[in-house]
Amino acid sequence: SIMSLSLAGSTAGVRILAEPMKNYYRETAAGHNRLSFFLGGVWAGMYRMIVAVYAFCTFNHFIPGFGFSFGDFYYTYLASYWCMYAIAGPISVLCSKRNAPLIASLTGITCGIFSGFVDYPQKHLSFGFYTAQSMHLMHDGVIENSMDSTYERWGYEDLHPGYGAFINICWGLIVYALAFVLLVVVNKEKQR
Repeated sequence: SIMSLSLAGSTAGVRILAEPMKNYYRETAAGHNRLSFFLGGVWAGMYRMIVAVYAFCTFNHFIPGFGFSFGDFYYTYLASYWCMYAIAGPISVLCSKRNAPLIASLTGITCGIFSGFVDYPQKHLSFGFYTAQSMHLMHDGVIENSMDSTYERWGYEDLHPGYGAFINICWGLIVYALAFVLLVVVNKEKQR
């Protein structure tokens, strides 16, 4: 489910910066504030993110009949979707408007694959790892003493599931900061 969530979030996240790029160049050439344009675009996309994750979580929580709370599930997936929106930001700045959704989708699927089940040294850098860890901890809280050996094998820590979502939100903020820097630095000649 992390791959499907990443796939949905990546293509939608590209629209935040790729669509209004001509407006950005025109407004910065006129002397308007770059940060307010960027934050406005991110803030305008929040309602889409909230509604899309709600629809996704409703289907994926109630159909299988998970025993943990819908709120924790929603918060974990919202943080993961936020990360995928953030990853789509730098991609939409660096790639053409035509190719950005495809590259962002492939990046989302890759992040979903490296969600902790594949053993590699940098897996803690993937937002999918923290989403998978939170989901595993919520599921394991319902089924007591069932999967203690998997914590060691996959590198999970026995923390509160909200910890993974908090890390994902911080991770998304860092990537959004990178997207803003790239937005300001790339194509300087069009911003004059």
